[in-house]
Amino acid sequence: MVASGEIISLILRDESLHGKYIGLLAQEIYDSFDKMDKEMLEEKMYSILYSLMENEIEYTNVIYRESGLEKEVVNFLKYNANRALENLGFEKLYTVDAINPIVLNGLSTETKTHDFFSTKGNGYQKGVYEELEDEDFII
Repeated sequence: MVASGEIISLILRDESLHGKYIGLLAQEIYDSFDKMDKEMLEEKMYSILYSLMENEIEYTNVIYRESGLEKEVVNFLKYNANRALENLGFEKLYTVDAINPIVLNGLSTETKTHDFFSTKGNGYQKGVYEELEDEDFII
């Protein structure tokens, strides 16, 4: 698949920007509440986070049981939860061991080094197409 590496890089970059932007919007809205409402919202947020993490960890342990990667994946779940909290303006909650550098490299949108065989750059291009004609199918 030509340029699949570029597509994945663009998706990762976009998702990172979306997370940061939504986090900033959420912070602005959160800041508009009074102290009592902020405490209630924070309590609700952590309640939802704990529930999500419990579900994800249970699911991960089932899915990755045979691979032996459960601990590494759960560690990454905690890393991701911490990133979400930071985007929302809160402190990290989980202690995270070192993340596999291969995984972190795959998530990085900062480098400009390209794999010649799978990427072609770091920008967007609008696709150009031609309407198919019956003659296109004559061999």
